[in-house]
Amino acid sequence: NPYRGDSSVFTRALLLQPEFDSQRDLREFVVRNLQQIGGEEVAGLTLPTASRVIDALAEDLIVVKSKRSIKLVDRVRLLQNLKKNYRASEGSRILGRTNLEEPAIWAELSRQKAERGFRFAATGISSAAFYKVLSGVTVLSIYAPNLAETSERLAIKPGRAFANIELILEPSPTFYFDARLDGDALW
Repeated sequence: NPYRGDSSVFTRALLLQPEFDSQRDLREFVVRNLQQIGGEEVAGLTLPTASRVIDALAEDLIVVKSKRSIKLVDRVRLLQNLKKNYRASEGSRILGRTNLEEPAIWAELSRQKAERGFRFAATGISSAAFYKVLSGVTVLSIYAPNLAETSERLAIKPGRAFANIELILEPSPTFYFDARLDGDALW
């Protein structure tokens, strides 16, 4: 399915750059994007996988593929299919309260990244306020690779009452694809 799982990263890349010279260029773009946020090579993101994704998108008439390029032609349907096939992270979660303000949370997460190589990013719903799509999000929801250590370092008291932070265990690098750095925060 070109709209779900790790292979969907090739589909999502077309939203960032709607035309590529080749499938190899598309794959290199994806790998570079993941490496910019500290990601490692993802085993399933091979050139044959990129080829299968592009073939499926061409069959759905979402891209046009020629010997010279791959071009997105139906952005709306691509977004609709991504939305329809989206699956939230099924990782473990910690919901709770911290007394740290958002800048202090991001500063601590940035320290963990520098010290331990941990990768963090706000989830889509938390990022919406950053992109001015929604306002009033009161729980900062963050993908994290280590819940226990992160929870301890952020002094999170688990519980639903007055929760202002949620950590979601997500080791898959593709959940962090196209994360944007703003100071210490990764949206």
